[in-house]
Amino acid sequence: MVKYKEQVCRKEPYIIKKRLQRSRIKLVRLEIKIMIYNHDYLATVSVLRKRVEKKMREFLSQLQSLSEDNNSSPVPEKIKKDDFEIVMFSNKNDEENNEMEND
Repeated sequence: MVKYKEQVCRKEPYIIKKRLQRSRIKLVRLEIKIMIYNHDYLATVSVLRKRVEKKMREFLSQLQSLSEDNNSSPVPEKIKKDDFEIVMFSNKNDEENNEMEND
């Protein structure tokens, strides 16, 4: 019985060493999987960002072409108070003017 116990005691460090080695290998594999996952995630985010930027450029170019078609400036300009005047008229005034012209 004592011999068996001595043999087990001699094998235990070897077994512990092997288990530790396997655990380290598993840990390295897990770290690699995490790095690959993070790389894939970052690559996906980058692709999505590029798609969004492309869509935004297309949208802005459409807006600019529409504004050019309407002969308006692409960027809104600030209007000063003196640059315009308010004109008010009604149908009643138009009718009176038309009657005067007809007479």
